Amino acid sequence: MRDRRTLMMVVLIILAIALLVGYILLSRPGPTPSEAEMTPTVEVVPAVPVVIARNNLDRGMTIGEGMVETRLWPQNQLPPLYFTDVNEVYGKIVRVPIAQGMPIMPTMLTEEMPAPGEKGSDLALQIPPGKRAMAIPVDMLSAVAWYIRPGDRVDVLASWNLVDLDRDFQSPLPNNWMILQCEEGMTCQGVLGRMEILPTGQPVMVYPSGPGRTGYIAQMTIQNALVVGVGPYQPTPEVIFPQPEVTLTQPTGPTGPTAIQPTPTPAPPVKGVDVVVLLLDAQDTLVLKSILELKASITLVLRGVNDYETARTEPVTLDYLVNRYGISRPPKLPFGVEAPEIGPLPEAYRNWAIQSVGTTPE
Repeated sequence: MRDRRTLMMVVLIILAIALLVGYILLSRPGPTPSEAEMTPTVEVVPAVPVVIARNNLDRGMTIGEGMVETRLWPQNQLPPLYFTDVNEVYGKIVRVPIAQGMPIMPTMLTEEMPAPGEKGSDLALQIPPGKRAMAIPVDMLSAVAWYIRPGDRVDVLASWNLVDLDRDFQSPLPNNWMILQCEEGMTCQGVLGRMEILPTGQPVMVYPSGPGRTGYIAQMTIQNALVVGVGPYQPTPEVIFPQPEVTLTQPTGPTGPTAIQPTPTPAPPVKGVDVVVLLLDAQDTLVLKSILELKASITLVLRGVNDYETARTEPVTLDYLVNRYGISRPPKLPFGVEAPEIGPLPEAYRNWAIQSVGTTPE
C-alpha cells in the first residue's frame, strides 16, 4: 500500500514539472515584427562548374595546363555554351581574346592555327553568311534619343527635297537666258519669268532668285535591320560575362553546391554617339550607301522586340499631307511677320549674376 502511494506521488511530481516547463515555453515572447524585418534574406541559386581563363588569353595561344581552371558559376548567369572539364579545352587554339576570369565558350576556340592576316575583327565573328555590317551617321533625334542598343532592330526613314532640272543640261531651273539681238533701249539679258509693269510705266522681267523645287518626299526604306554596334570601336578588354563574387554555403543543396547571388552593378549612363552599325543584306548596303550620298535626311525608328513583319507604307509628299489632312492653302496677304529681336534680359541677368554671385552663368 505504501509503495503504491509512493508511485502515485512520483507520477504527480513528474506531471507538475511537465506542466511548469510547458507553461514557461508558451509564455516566452516571440520575435517582434521589427526583429523579423531586420533578419536579412539571401537569395541562393545553384552553382555549376565552368571552365574559365586563369589569365588573359590572346589570339593564337594554345591552351595548356595552368592556363584554365574550373570554378563554380551561378546557374542564372551561365553563357549559352560552356565547358565543364579542363581536358575539353587542352590543345585548342584561342580564336578571340579571352579576359581573365571569363567563362570559355566553344566559339572562342578553334582546332587550327589561323594563318597570318586571318585574325580579323571581333565584329566579323558575329556576322552570319550573306550579311554585311555598315555604319551610318546619327544624332540624338535620328538615333531615338540614344535609346538604341546593340541587339535592337530598326527601320530606316529617308526624305529629300526634289529639284526641277533641265533635261538637256541637267541643271536646276529656271534657266538664264540672253537676247543676242535686241532693239535700241531694250534690256538684252535676263531670266525667264513673267512680265510686270512698274508704277513708272516701265516694263520689267520678274524672276525667282533661287532654284525651283518640285516638292518634298519621305519614305520608309530598309526595314528590320539589326543594330550590332553603337558608337565607335573602343579597345577595351572583352568581358562578355562579368566575374561574379561566389560564396559557397554549407551544407550543399540537394542539386549540388549553391552560391549566393551577387548584387548587380548598375550600368554607367549612356553618352551620345555619332554612328550606328547595322547588319544588312548585300543589296540593302547599296541602298543605304545611295541614301547617304544623295544627302537624304535619315531617321532610325525602333521596332518592338518581337516585331519582324515588313510594313507596307506610302511615300509622303506635300500633296499627300494636304489631301489626307485637309490642309487648306493660306491666302496671300499684303503683310508678313519677322522674328522679334532678343531683349536685353539675358545680358542684364549676366551682369546681375556677376555682381551678386561673382561667377559667370553658363
